[in-house]
Amino acid sequence: MMLLLQWLVVILCLQIEEAVSTDSKVPLTVIGTVGKSVILPLKISSDKIRTIVWLSHNSLATVDVNEQNSHIIITDSKYYGRLKIFRESNYSLQINNLTTEDENYYKGQITIESQGQSETLIQEYFLHIYEELRKPQITVNFTGPENGTCNVILLCSLEKEGKNVTYNWISLKDGEEDTAYEGPNLTVSWRPGESEPNFICRVTNPISSQRSQPIPSSGLCTGASSRNYVMLIVGIVIAVVLCVAIMVGSIFWKKKRQGAATEGNTVYAQVNHPYRKKTERPNIPDKKDSMTIYSTIQSTKEDPGEEFQHIECNLYRRFMGGYETECAMDDLCFPSLEEGPTMMRSRRH
Repeated sequence: MMLLLQWLVVILCLQIEEAVSTDSKVPLTVIGTVGKSVILPLKISSDKIRTIVWLSHNSLATVDVNEQNSHIIITDSKYYGRLKIFRESNYSLQINNLTTEDENYYKGQITIESQGQSETLIQEYFLHIYEELRKPQITVNFTGPENGTCNVILLCSLEKEGKNVTYNWISLKDGEEDTAYEGPNLTVSWRPGESEPNFICRVTNPISSQRSQPIPSSGLCTGASSRNYVMLIVGIVIAVVLCVAIMVGSIFWKKKRQGAATEGNTVYAQVNHPYRKKTERPNIPDKKDSMTIYSTIQSTKEDPGEEFQHIECNLYRRFMGGYETECAMDDLCFPSLEEGPTMMRSRRH
């Protein structure tokens, strides 16, 4: 009798070990996506399950199983309307509308009954929640030319990175992909005249993968070209401004010279007083004993054969006493000893 009882205990233990292969100690990793659903599976024969208690930080729900039906009692308000039990999948638990806050450890306490005996088994899970990635963006940082080589740094980034994201750079050359670079940053050296590979940044996490738009290497050195182009434009502008300034200055200088010249010839004559009484001009300094006559001589059109021309005399005299007079046409002005300037008719020979 005792031998038979021992055999029954051994058989029961073997059945339990076969039914619960994922018992306890090593959590089962489950991956979910934000906004979607995930299932925490149970791998136990459903005819042996009597109750299941789902726990995380605290109790989530309790499932009461019987032969006809089963019902779930949600004990955490955060999961209202989000939990579902699949009887066809051994009463596995489905969590809907996942959020990043749902990432946590979960545990199922399963009570099984076999041959009138009850046993509690524990199955653990760790739920990872990820967001689907968007297309990455590439930023080009120009580090300056060196020995004729353009050096740039490509930065691959995501608007919202999340966790467990890997970066890879793919070189497209002759229609083939070469994944030889890892990490979000890539340093590229480019020499004009070499072959032109294109670069793509690929980002990956456990649930999604995205690629950036191709970055042609032929456009990576635009920073240096733009800088040289700006310097060239600045030099041209400075040269043009200098040329314009020289031309304008030359034009003004020529106009000034032309304005100073007159149509006729100007004769400057200085006439001294032969007899000037010092007593008549007591306040005039002795050094100022002369007057200046300015005469403009123009050729006449009426009698071109005459040796002397008409004289138009605009006379500005400077006496010691300040005598001034104007002469009409054909008049000459000569100083008088006593009376000041006198008019005389011009003579023609």
